[in-house]
Formats: sequence, C-alpha cells, structure tokens
Amino acid sequence: MMKQAVIFLLALALVMSVGVPWQTGTAGTQPNKKAGEKAQEKSVVKKYPPYPDVWGYEFQYPDKADRSMHIDVAKMPDGEYVVTYRQGPGELLRKDGTCCDFSEKFSALSFFSTDRKGLSGETYNTFWKENRANRMRADSVVFEDGSLILREGSMVGNCYEAFPFSIVKKIAGQIVAKKVFVYLPKQPQMRQINGGRCAEPEQTIEQKVEEVHSMFVRLEDGTFLLYDAGGNFILRLDKDFNTKYRLNDTIFLVDADVIEKTKREAQDDQSILNAVYQYVLDLKRRNRQ
Repeated sequence: MMKQAVIFLLALALVMSVGVPWQTGTAGTQPNKKAGEKAQEKSVVKKYPPYPDVWGYEFQYPDKADRSMHIDVAKMPDGEYVVTYRQGPGELLRKDGTCCDFSEKFSALSFFSTDRKGLSGETYNTFWKENRANRMRADSVVFEDGSLILREGSMVGNCYEAFPFSIVKKIAGQIVAKKVFVYLPKQPQMRQINGGRCAEPEQTIEQKVEEVHSMFVRLEDGTFLLYDAGGNFILRLDKDFNTKYRLNDTIFLVDADVIEKTKREAQDDQSILNAVYQYVLDLKRRNRQ
C-alpha cells in the first residue's frame, strides 16, 4: 500500500473527525442563528479585501519523511483566512509528573496578516467545531468573467499512478490551459506501491518528485488560494496561474503536455519520476541563472 495515499486518507479522516463538512465552492450554508448572534456578526469590521501583497507559504515538514500537514482553511467574518496545519507530535507530562503522553500539535496562520499561534489537539478540534460552516475547500473555482479552474484526475484506491492530477482552466467550456504542480522534496523517499493502477505487482520506487492534490479557495479580487491537501504549501494565484510566490525551487508549475508526454514514453513508474525529476532540476537551474 502506498504510504502517500494512506497519509492523505488519514488527513481526510482527521478533518472529518471534527465534523467539518466538505465544501464544493464557497463557504457552506450558514446554520440558523439567533438574533443576538446575527447582530454580533454585523458588528465585525470588514478588514479584507483589499488584500495585502501576500502570496504563499511553505511549511516545515512535521517529520523527516512526511510532509503531510493536514492543511485546512476557514474564512473569518472580517475577510481574513485562517490556515490550520499539523506541526507534528508533542510531549506532555502526565498528571503524576512522569513522562510522557504524546499528542498532535497544530498551528493557525492568518494568511494575510501573517500572524501565527500554536494549537493543541484539543484547541484545534474546538476551532473547527466553531468554524465548521466557514471551512473553505473546493476542487474548482469560478471567476466573475465565467472562466473556471478545476482539478482533474483521481487516485484509484491504493493503486499508484504517477501524477494523476492536473489543473485545467476553461473558458466557455473550452480548455485554454492545463498545468501540473510538481513538488521537489528535500530528499527522495523510498515508497512501497501497487504499480500501474494495480495492474503491476507491488514494488519499491524512489520518489524523487511528488504529486500535488490541489484544493482551491476563491478570494474576492479575482485571485484564489491553492493548497496541497496531502502536502505542505499554500499559494495565492490569479486566474492565469500567475503568482508572486517563488516557484521553481521546490514547487513547480509544469505544462501538462510535458508530464503527459513523459508518461507515454516512460517504461514504468520509476522512469516517469526520474524524467520529471530531471525536468524540474533543469527549471531550477535556469531559474538561478
């Protein structure tokens, strides 16, 4: 079983455990509120937009071999977006003073103000219980001019496929751009996989580059947030895939034609990963010149 797929499923399980519904566009329908609660909401001062010149974050891995951060995003009444993510396990002394009980640690980042604070597992669960209707998570985003950006592709159970996802832009139903996000890890990891959509036997691959499972959050100025549901970064882009965040270092936005051609010509999963790895290394070198 592929470890990366397991990590992603665990991430979804953790989020669902706090009762947060899956969104398919903007924030979900608000539950009925009492008059006093509505009056309190109206008193909140709108802070954003306009948005400051903030375009993304890449978080430090929870541990050496695992970059899954369990990223989630909530929209606040003042227009700020709070990003929660996993920091890793923490140690707590027991009530009798002996060491130690272990629990997950999280952080909350205000995307535009850049404020951060730590969360225990308990405060993390409380935050999402209180903000379940404000959770922002979609596989597509529609802009005011009618253009659409969506994620295409899927993973079939625990069967491995290199780069199954792409990001497509459509205007009037026609594809005008197709991209693939590729992540370059600090060091390659050895993975046990069921290869070729399970048509091939279990094998070990050296994952020199990693797939990105993109989720979207529409903003109010024609830009959107994109984060890796199984990874460690969140970016802001415009509807033409432009961003002021530094790309071509660890995060690469590659034309889908390049990936598709590589997949057609490669003999196996490892060959695909090797070829894409070499391609992004070349991009990285050119970016530094």
